[in-house]
Amino acid sequence: MRTKTILLSALLGTLSSLPAMSQVYSANVVGYVTVTLNPGFTIITDQLLAAPVAGYKQNALGVVLPADFNNSTTDGNLVYLFSNPGGYAIYTIDSLNSPGNGYDFDPATQHDPATNAQLLPGQAAFYFDSIGNGTVSYTFVGTVPQGTNNVALNLGFNLVGCPAPLAGQISTDLGFPVDFNNSTTDGDLAYVFTPGSGYSIYTVDTLDDSDGWYLHSQGDNLQPTVAVGEGFFYFAGQINTNWAEVFEVTQ
Repeated sequence: MRTKTILLSALLGTLSSLPAMSQVYSANVVGYVTVTLNPGFTIITDQLLAAPVAGYKQNALGVVLPADFNNSTTDGNLVYLFSNPGGYAIYTIDSLNSPGNGYDFDPATQHDPATNAQLLPGQAAFYFDSIGNGTVSYTFVGTVPQGTNNVALNLGFNLVGCPAPLAGQISTDLGFPVDFNNSTTDGDLAYVFTPGSGYSIYTVDTLDDSDGWYLHSQGDNLQPTVAVGEGFFYFAGQINTNWAEVFEVTQ
């Protein structure tokens, strides 16, 4: 998966044509993240709040992962949303049989996923490119979440992403919680998926590792690293917890 990220200042509600920058001077920042997907499965996350669209929920699939109505190049591709509790809900992109919205109607929930199913900052999803030619890409556009962004981590599996457009080591750079005081997160697992290779599995281990993480295939002091637009699975084995990621655009 390849990503390209640009942050622009929003002045008086008008997008300016500023280049990529590390400092801006507006409380509102509009972000652009272009994600190019691999053939097969990729875990993606939209770290922006899309502009409201009448008739669609915030960050509805039909807004952030729209069907290709012109050439049908995304038809047959699948979006797997995961909830805990609940498990997977699987949605099929189908521009031919679902004109206007682009997703097959979901008989289980009796709703149109294009307008109702959401991919919000902090959530992640599996995207399956059924054609497999590596040409599918999406550009997420929206307001960058600022302040404290909370992501619930429930007991069991959670499919999550950093709720702001940031990349790096998930604890050192992105504030992912590791409990060094009471070891309540010890034994928890992070599964980072590489298309074509599968999962790299990391274990929280505050007793033996200075950064709190252990990578099964390589050893100590290696923590998960994610790119902008990339999500991962997290398994919480002891308690419900919360990822409070703090992001502010500096002046």
